[in-house]
Amino acid sequence: MRVRFSSLLGPCFVVLLSFVLALSVGAQDKATKKSAGAQNIQGKVVSIAKDTSTITVAADSPGGGATRVVTFSASTKFLYGHSDDNKAGTLDKVQTGTYISCSGAMAKGAFMATECVYRETK
Repeated sequence: MRVRFSSLLGPCFVVLLSFVLALSVGAQDKATKKSAGAQNIQGKVVSIAKDTSTITVAADSPGGGATRVVTFSASTKFLYGHSDDNKAGTLDKVQTGTYISCSGAMAKGAFMATECVYRETK
């Protein structure tokens, strides 16, 4: 019994195409969930007010950064390092001039951070 190569080519192509389409849909769904309301503020720390739980950040932008206020709470995670390679950190280690990237969402007219990653330089 001989099986021709051309008779196997069609089913293999269908399996490959369905695999690629499934991965594409999964990636789009993940990107949609991640960006649905999540925002990011990045820049250098201008000031930290622990009494009001705020960090003022000179936001990165091409024409010079405007300052943005980031509100944090006891549940905000502070991490040291880069977004893809970090360690647990603390608010006490964040200083003026430190580069910070905070992700969170707008709540009651203020940006509430859920996670902030800081490091010495950009």
